[in-house]
Amino acid sequence: MSIFTRLRHLLGGQKELSPEDLAREEELKKQLRERCARFRRLLSSNKNALEIMSEVEEALAGSRPFGMSYVRGAGTRAATAVYQMVRELNALSDNQYESLQTAFNDVSGRITDVLERKSLVTDGPLLLPLTDIRLGDMPQVGGKMANLGEVSANVGLAVPDGFAVTVNAYHAFMEYNGLRDEISRRIQSADMDSMDDLFSLSAALQQCILNAPLPPQLEQAIEEAVAGMVERCGSELRLALRSSAVGEDALGVTFAGQYRSELNVLPEEACEVWKEIVASKYAVTAMSYRFQRGIPDEAAPMSVGVLSMVQALAGGVAYSRDPVASRQGRGQVTLNAVPGLPQAVVDGAVTPDVFAFSRQNPPELLEKHIAYKAFRLDCAPEAAQGVSRSDLEGEAAVRPSLTDAQARELAQVALALEEFSTSRRTWNGRWNPMRATRVS
Repeated sequence: MSIFTRLRHLLGGQKELSPEDLAREEELKKQLRERCARFRRLLSSNKNALEIMSEVEEALAGSRPFGMSYVRGAGTRAATAVYQMVRELNALSDNQYESLQTAFNDVSGRITDVLERKSLVTDGPLLLPLTDIRLGDMPQVGGKMANLGEVSANVGLAVPDGFAVTVNAYHAFMEYNGLRDEISRRIQSADMDSMDDLFSLSAALQQCILNAPLPPQLEQAIEEAVAGMVERCGSELRLALRSSAVGEDALGVTFAGQYRSELNVLPEEACEVWKEIVASKYAVTAMSYRFQRGIPDEAAPMSVGVLSMVQALAGGVAYSRDPVASRQGRGQVTLNAVPGLPQAVVDGAVTPDVFAFSRQNPPELLEKHIAYKAFRLDCAPEAAQGVSRSDLEGEAAVRPSLTDAQARELAQVALALEEFSTSRRTWNGRWNPMRATRVS
C-alpha cells in the first residue's frame, strides 16, 4: 500500500492497516530514505571531485611550488570521491553501470603506479673518487664535480685530489633519519610568502639536519676516503667541501651561490661539515630561490665535493669569453685575480686585478689593471680551521697578484678548457694556481 493510500485511509476514517501493511510501508520508507541519502552522497562526492580538480588546476597555474606529497594527497582524495560516485550511482540504478567500476579500477591502478612513492635507490655508490667521475655521473655528483672529473681525465691539467659524496648518500641520510616526510610536511604547512615564516622554517629545517646522525655506513665511507687522502697528501692536509648542485640542466636554472662551501676543513671534521653543506639547502636564500621558480624540494638533491685544499698564492675567476667585452664586439679572455684565496673576488669584497688577453694561441696581453687590495684571505694556520684575513698596506696592497707569465698561462688554460667543452657550453671557472696550474 502506498503512502498516499495510507493518508487516504487516515483522513477518510478507514480502518487501521494490518501489521503486514505497516511493515511493508516501513520498509518502503526505509528504502526511500536510503535512496535519498545515496543521492545526497552522490552529489556531495561529485562536488568534492570538482573542487579537487579545480584546486589542482589553480596549483598548476600559480607560482607556489608543491611537491609529490601534495600531488599524492590530491590524487587520493580525488580517487576516493570518484569511487563514492560510482558506488552510489550503481546502488541507485540496481547496478546498471557496472562497467564504471571496471573503468575506475583500471584508471585508478594506472594513477597509483605513477604516484606510488618509489623507494629511493640508496644502494648505489655513496662516494665516487674524482678519478672515476665523468659527465655521465652528473645526476649523482652534480655539474661542478662531473666537469672537474672530466677535466681531470681528459684535459691533462692538475686537479686536486678528492671525491664526491653522491646523491645516493644524501637520500640514504634523509631516509635513515626520516627527514623526507618531516621536511615535506613543514614546507607544505609554511606560508612561503611570509619572511617571518620563511626564516623560522629555514632555522628549523637546518637544525633538523645538523642534529641528525649519519648512517653508519656513510660515516665510515667518508672517514675511510678522507684517511686515504691523508695518506696520499700528507698529515697537513686540509679539505675544501663544496656543494655540487644536481638538476640544474633538467630544471633550466642555476644554483650558483645558493649553497654553502667550506674551506680549510680539518680531516676529522669532514662528516660534520658535510651535514652543514646539506643543511645549507634550506638557507633562506636557497629556499626563496626555489620557491620563486616553482622548484619542488625533492627536485634538488645535494651532492658534495670533498677536495684537498690548495694553499693558493693567488686566486680568482677566469672567463674564456668576457661577457662584457663580447657585448661590445670584442672577444677576449679576462682574469680577475687577488692574492690568496678567490673568495674575495667571488663575493666582491676586494677589487681584483684584471688581465685581458686576446683569444689567439698563445694569448697576447691586451691590458691589465692592478687594483689596490685592502686585504687577502688565506687558509688559517696550523690547527685552526677556516679562513684567516690579513690586511694589506703600502706596496703589498698594490703588488700584482700574478706575473704576466702566470696570467698568460692561465689564459691558455681557459682557452683549452673552452675548446674541450665547446660542444656543451662556454666554460668559466675559478682557479687556484700554486706550483702548477690547478683547476678547482
